[in-house]
Amino acid sequence: MHTSTQDHDQTKAQSVKLSGALVREAEERAKHFNRSKAGQIEFWARIGKIAEENRDISFDMIMQILLSKEEIKNKETTPFKFSSRGSSKSVKKVPKN
Repeated sequence: MHTSTQDHDQTKAQSVKLSGALVREAEERAKHFNRSKAGQIEFWARIGKIAEENRDISFDMIMQILLSKEEIKNKETTPFKFSSRGSSKSVKKVPKN
């Protein structure tokens, strides 16, 4: 997945004009995901940028990749343990949320 290092540059805040309808929709959506209005709009922009740069990846795949990156960043992962060769152990499927 292509993302640039500039995606996370928060050193300079910029003002932009947005429609009132978009801001109201962002405010409503933000409440459900515990984000600020600006955070929601930035989230939408980030997802849109990634989708535009990676047209062959679905929205669900983009979300799973971003979630995985956050889990790694927050050290919320456990190493995968491969079974030994010739083992008859099977791998359990993880249920989808």
